[in-house]
Amino acid sequence: MPRGAIVTIYKPLGLTPLAALDLWRARHPEWPGVSMTYTGRLDPMAEGVVVVLIGEALKQQAQFQKQDKVYQATVLFGAETDTYDVLGIPSRLVDTKSLDLAKIKSELFKLEHGFKFKLPPYSSYKVRGKPLFWWALMNRLSEVEIPERTVKIYKVEYLNHNCLTNDEFRRKLAEKLDLVRGNFRQRQIKGEWQKLTASRPRFKYQTVTFRLHCQGGTYIRAVAKHLGDKFGCGAILWNLTRERVGDYNISQAEKVA
Repeated sequence: MPRGAIVTIYKPLGLTPLAALDLWRARHPEWPGVSMTYTGRLDPMAEGVVVVLIGEALKQQAQFQKQDKVYQATVLFGAETDTYDVLGIPSRLVDTKSLDLAKIKSELFKLEHGFKFKLPPYSSYKVRGKPLFWWALMNRLSEVEIPERTVKIYKVEYLNHNCLTNDEFRRKLAEKLDLVRGNFRQRQIKGEWQKLTASRPRFKYQTVTFRLHCQGGTYIRAVAKHLGDKFGCGAILWNLTRERVGDYNISQAEKVA
């Protein structure tokens, strides 16, 4: 048996990277008792490439954290949540059917000049020994300073635009939340979304899909929030697929579910 290996798996929507790794390990008994880990967090509401380091390859973990990444992302305009994606408590809904697509594109391409952002409060980055999401869940974010980060966005490619009715939004949102496994407040979140959307039956929400080649450490949820703030209507990350990590791309990834 080799002393180590690097493999690429496809994390499905709704699972954590650790849950996806456990599924992969169960399919590969040829690595009994061998230590392994994944590189690079991928949120439950995202899917795509996760690089797994096995055995001796664990020594390369720091190197993989720094590698550039490629994502295909869809941002939905007109909503705000505490996580900056659909798996969060919603606080606001705005009808965005009249939002100017040309202006959205312009803001997207400005990202190539560099992107400075505050880390999302629901993230695993540690402050004073605890992950930011702990401070958020304990309602103690006011006690810590949320770090800022500046990253390079190498290329933005606009892909398409869509507009969802309120009924389409509610149906697709429920489908997404039903896929989530683990304890992520999803029962409470689903109830809050249902209450908020029920009172806005005629609202429409614009979505924009784009491909982003970026430096490691870029939070695409923060990109969504940035765009929503620019237009004053709020925005959340609606879909996210990680297509590449360094030289490891989606065509090489083994499906685990």
